[in-house]
Amino acid sequence: MNSKVYGVTVFGGIAEFTVMPCSTAALMSNKLNFTQAAALPVAALTSLEALERAEVKKGQKVLIIGASGGCGMFGVMLANLRGAFVTGISSRRNSPFVKSLKADRVVDYSNAVEMGTLSSEGAVYDVIYDTVTSFDPVDPNYIPITKPLLKEGGRYIAINGYQFAWAVCFIDQATRLLFGFTIQRSGYELFFLTPTAEAMQKITRWYDNGDLSQVPLDSIYSLDAAGSKRVFEENVWRAMSRMKSRRAVGKIVFEFSESG
Repeated sequence: MNSKVYGVTVFGGIAEFTVMPCSTAALMSNKLNFTQAAALPVAALTSLEALERAEVKKGQKVLIIGASGGCGMFGVMLANLRGAFVTGISSRRNSPFVKSLKADRVVDYSNAVEMGTLSSEGAVYDVIYDTVTSFDPVDPNYIPITKPLLKEGGRYIAINGYQFAWAVCFIDQATRLLFGFTIQRSGYELFFLTPTAEAMQKITRWYDNGDLSQVPLDSIYSLDAAGSKRVFEENVWRAMSRMKSRRAVGKIVFEFSESG
C-alpha cells in the first residue's frame, strides 16, 4: 500500500515528479487532498518556525504584518492555535478573510486613522511577525512603524529583509553554530527556514485532529506535462504574475493532469 506524502524539495521547482530527502517529507493529513497539502510547504512551515523561535505562548499579543499573504495567513492560524491574541495588518478588502482565520483584530494598512490608532497604543505586543518588509522597493518598511509597538524583551521575527539584514543573517548562522551567540540586533531576528519532517508531522497532526482545518487557496493552475510546451509555460508565467501582484489571498497551487 502506497502512503500519501508531501514535502519540500531542496531547490524548489514545478514538476510532475520529483525526488526529495525523507528528512523534508511527512505523511499527509487524511483530512486533506493533494492540492491542499501542496499549499502547506513552505508557508506553513515558515510560520511555524517563526512562532516557535518567538516562543509564542497563550495569552500573549501577536502582531502579524501581511496577514492575508501565504505566510501571514498561517501565522494567524498558528498563533491563534497557541492561544495568542492576534492582530493582523492587511488591506480592508482582505479584512473579512483575515477575520475568518480567527484573527482577533484586523488593521487596514491603507487607513491612516487605523494605523494611527495602532501606533498610539504603544508597546503592547509580545511578538511581531513581519512577512512583508524586504529590499524590494515595492514593499513598505514596517520596522520603524511597528518596532515601537514591541514590549521590552519582545521578539520581532522577520522572513524578509534588506540586503544588509540578509548579510548579517548569513554570518549569524555561523556565529550561532560555532560560538553560540547571535550578532543580529536585539529584539530582531531574520531567519532562514529549516524544513524538517518533525515540523511537517506537527502540521499533519493538527489537521488530523481538527485543530487546523483551513487551507486557503487563491488559485489553482492546471498543467499538462504531455501537452503544449507553450501552454505549459504560459500557465507558469500566469501563476508567477499572480504571485508577484501582491494580490493573492491564500496560496497558489499547480496541478498536473492525471496520466492515462
